[in-house]
Amino acid sequence: MKRGFWPLRDLPVLFWLLALLVIAIIHQWVPAPRWLMIHLLLLGAITHSIMVWSRYFADALLRSAPWEGDRRRQSIRLALLNIGVMVVIAGVLTSIWPLTVIGASAVALAVLWHGASLVAMIRHSLPGRFAPTVRYYVVAAVLLPIGAGLGTVLARGLADPLHDQLVLAHAAINLLGWMGLTIIGTLVTLWPTMLRTRIVDSAERATRTALPVLLGSLLVIAAGALAGLLWLSVLGVIGYLVGLGLAARPFLATARNKPPASFATWSVFAGLSWFVGCLVALAIGLAT
Repeated sequence: MKRGFWPLRDLPVLFWLLALLVIAIIHQWVPAPRWLMIHLLLLGAITHSIMVWSRYFADALLRSAPWEGDRRRQSIRLALLNIGVMVVIAGVLTSIWPLTVIGASAVALAVLWHGASLVAMIRHSLPGRFAPTVRYYVVAAVLLPIGAGLGTVLARGLADPLHDQLVLAHAAINLLGWMGLTIIGTLVTLWPTMLRTRIVDSAERATRTALPVLLGSLLVIAAGALAGLLWLSVLGVIGYLVGLGLAARPFLATARNKPPASFATWSVFAGLSWFVGCLVALAIGLAT
């Protein structure tokens, strides 16, 4: 990823966050304000950031040379993503469901294209110690279109309890899959870099072991939600916690060797702690 100003890379996040601020101020006078604020942040700002930074870390981990026309293709993907998000928002706010379908399809296409580009990079790169962490990004990119599809069905309007079941599956796949897997995969190498210390020897093995556990547990959560079997979703959340524990072992070992000492490193540590706490709360909530 080249340095310097790149409008399609650098400006959309600012746009989505400013839009979120405006809606937060005037939310009383806009339709579906809670849905809108959540999706401006998660579907807009964070999804764009994931597209940008997962590619950045993939380049660094795979040590891949830039391909001819690659920047142009990345720009097209980012434009497709952000236009798709705007169309989704317009479709939901105007209750024009075909518009929502078109926007969600554009978002899914952009993310799948992004995932396919990562697969191509893996195939053409030299074997590297932490190249398997890029697979987290690939799996996450496959999951988002599924979550987007569930969200599109929700926008059609469903009666309870099916509506609540799809909300849980939609949120699980997008939050724990698209976002969660991306974050977990990134922290494997980012955390030691932030602490300015070496990566522990067990990190690669933990990374490989945790991914199938996390993915399988996520699918159990979604299946339980869609089937209306909350006990199954509870088991899935517990399994996801187990997978997170496997991935976090080198994270904690690194912190013992070099404790956090800056605002940034303590923020990451606190964020992961909140993530675990929210998962525990989710399991308890579903169980009761």
